[in-house]
Amino acid sequence: MRFLTWRRPTHNEHVPVGKTLLLFSDQALHSRLKVFASNPVAIVLTAVVVIVALYGCTPTFYWIPSAALSTAIFTAVANLVTPPKQVSTFIRASPIEAVTWFTGVMVSVFSTIENGIYTTICESAALLLVCVAMPRGRSWDTFA
Repeated sequence: MRFLTWRRPTHNEHVPVGKTLLLFSDQALHSRLKVFASNPVAIVLTAVVVIVALYGCTPTFYWIPSAALSTAIFTAVANLVTPPKQVSTFIRASPIEAVTWFTGVMVSVFSTIENGIYTTICESAALLLVCVAMPRGRSWDTFA
C-alpha cells in the first residue's frame, strides 16, 4: 500500500487486522472478508456429515479388498520417504534429532511400526526432559 512516497512495511499488517477484529463483530468481519462458510451452523452441519459418513462408511471397508486398502496406505506412506539430500540437511541441523529419526526408522523396519512410534516418542520425551533440565542459557542470577 502506497501513500504518497511512504510505503507501509508488509510485516505491519497485523495492526490493521487487529483493529478490524476489535472494531467489527464476527458476522460483520465474515461478510467483509466474503467468508460465509465459517458460521456456527455450517460447522455443526459439517460435523454431522462427517459423523454420519464415518458411521455409514465404516462397514463398507469390509467389502474393499485388502490389496486396495494396502495400495492406498502405501501411496500415503510413500510420500513420507525422505530423499538423501533432505536427510543430510536434518543431520546438519540437529544431529540428536537425526539419531532419533534414524532409530525410529530402523525399529519400524526390523520390528513393527507401532514399536517404531513408541521408540521415537520415548526418545523425544527423554530429549525434551534433558533439554529442560539442562538449559544452555544463563540464569537471571548471573546477570547481576
